[in-house]
Amino acid sequence: MKFPHISSVISFFEEVHTYFDTNAVMNEGFENLLKLCSRQLKENHITIYITSSVLYELKKISESEEKSTAITAKTRLAEIEVLTNQGIIKHIGNPKHKCPATQQLVKIAIKYRSHNKLAFITCNKELSHDLLMQNNLKSYNGHHIYVFNISKKGFLYDYEEKSEKAEKKPLSSKNNHKNDLLNLFGLN
Repeated sequence: MKFPHISSVISFFEEVHTYFDTNAVMNEGFENLLKLCSRQLKENHITIYITSSVLYELKKISESEEKSTAITAKTRLAEIEVLTNQGIIKHIGNPKHKCPATQQLVKIAIKYRSHNKLAFITCNKELSHDLLMQNNLKSYNGHHIYVFNISKKGFLYDYEEKSEKAEKKPLSSKNNHKNDLLNLFGLN
């Protein structure tokens, strides 16, 4: 999915519950994206979501000994506070529950995809794959989950769903069918 204009991002945020991961918030693209669309989000009463685990992780990072990272985390926490007061960002989750943000986001995907359209912004490839895997579950119907990476300029890029393109190893010819089945079950 591509967003040719900021208005298309606003329309998407209006239709889909959008969550940001810690590393996406720490990316300078978070600030740049919100500079581009905060006014429209506020005017259209559109909310984006930050989980309590992301806030907890940002607070821990802000206490880090690496000065530049700590300063960035403090800046993001201040920005989130301002945007929360403006009704643009909403905090969700129990602040007393200290699980990793990635775990909390996967739980949100599993719990809410049957009722809501969901999007996740992350720079974490492992998390993106875990979230996209939810779209491949055949036993559970729900809305498609969108996962985006964010550039330093604030542009969103759709992660490819590699799980759908994964190569399947076919069984070989009829002559080897029995051996393939024995190998499949570890009996050969």
